[in-house]
Amino acid sequence: MSSRILSLIALLALFAGGLTWAQDSRGTITGRITDPSGAVIPGATVVVTNDAMGTKVQQQTGPDGYYHAPFLTPGQYRIEVAAPGFKKIVRDAVEVRVADRLEINLALELGASEQSVTVTAEAPMMNTESASMGTVVDSRRVASLPVSYGNPFLLIGLSAGVTYNGSIRLDRPFEPTHIVNFSMGGISGLLNDITVPIPKV
Repeated sequence: MSSRILSLIALLALFAGGLTWAQDSRGTITGRITDPSGAVIPGATVVVTNDAMGTKVQQQTGPDGYYHAPFLTPGQYRIEVAAPGFKKIVRDAVEVRVADRLEINLALELGASEQSVTVTAEAPMMNTESASMGTVVDSRRVASLPVSYGNPFLLIGLSAGVTYNGSIRLDRPFEPTHIVNFSMGGISGLLNDITVPIPKV
């Protein structure tokens, strides 16, 4: 009997761990680096930089020409790619939102590595790697929408699939139990987490 209970507890722990992992707010940028003919470029250096915090992820493309930059906090990023015999390419203003998985393929041009090409205008990026959904409430909406007691956490309800399970009579803005009563995608409101990124100084 005790072994059955222990097995049940272990299964519940694994299930809870899986739910926590699934709610990770960090995003991923991945893609393939090619030459003008469309052939892949292995060994190209890819640097993904967070504009606000200055943190960098640097790696080399694999034999298939792909790079993969995971665990990126939501924000604006800059992608730089360099390879011998090719001009360096820079892609600015890459916006990673909550739980995004963006695929950004870049083609290098032949030339000296001291030369660079900056990509500034492209079609809006779509999250083609995952069905996960995330929402960013920008500063304009925080400033202009009426919010009780100026509590920005109430704007969580603007996201699709989010409901508030608590009592509206318990309007204590900055109490943790008030915040976690938001249920997202049918998951218990007790599984929410809040992270605050620290910008560079």
